[in-house]
Amino acid sequence: MLDEAIGAWGRFAGDVLTRGLAVFVLVKLALRSWRQAGDALEFGDATNMLSIPLWPFYGLIVLGAALYAPCSSSRPSTGSAGECARPCLMR
Repeated sequence: MLDEAIGAWGRFAGDVLTRGLAVFVLVKLALRSWRQAGDALEFGDATNMLSIPLWPFYGLIVLGAALYAPCSSSRPSTGSAGECARPCLMR
């Protein structure tokens, strides 16, 4: 319904805007988590009862955001509305 109203250029502009925003947010998340992981390692932050170090979990957030940021900017495999694209790393 909205696809017909905005046309091909509107869909393209929406795709570019949302993908750019997604990349920006993921990069920002990765950078902030990297800094937080460094702080957690430096100060020895750990869980209260089990004393599990927190820095590896921040590292996983960094890894996930850094790996997904390029995928979120790539074109879906089909481009058809309503169809799921294959994950970026499986192409």
